[in-house]
Amino acid sequence: MRTAIFKANTNTDGKEPAQGNEDEFLVTHAVQGQSSLVELSHVPADPERFIRVGELTVDRRTGVVEADGLRRKLRRKEIELLTYLFRCGSRPVRRQQILQDVWRCPNMITRTVDQTVATLRRKLREDSENPKHLVTIHGVGYQLMSPG
Repeated sequence: MRTAIFKANTNTDGKEPAQGNEDEFLVTHAVQGQSSLVELSHVPADPERFIRVGELTVDRRTGVVEADGLRRKLRRKEIELLTYLFRCGSRPVRRQQILQDVWRCPNMITRTVDQTVATLRRKLREDSENPKHLVTIHGVGYQLMSPG
């Protein structure tokens, strides 16, 4: 399988795009027997702008999260928490570490992290008893997971 990224002007008004406004597309080419398949999918021009985990997509610039076809606006700390957990990969993170790295308050005793996770779960319409993305690792902390 081969993959390539190319830029294209997707303006439909006939005008030149402003610098940096080109869209990027990901082309995947796979050969199956005698036939070949070409898949074209949109890739944002700024890969750091979006976080994708399963069907969950977070636009870090606009603060909008899309999950299960619903779009919700997130607060700045909610985006920072999701970004932090995303960057930690499959590693569970302790609450105190989250307080230090996201809130910059390592010695604070608070339920801030738990409350922010609960708010995010409501916005993502996750079942708190069986969450798909924001998983509590009892006795440890939290982990952002891809369902499946």
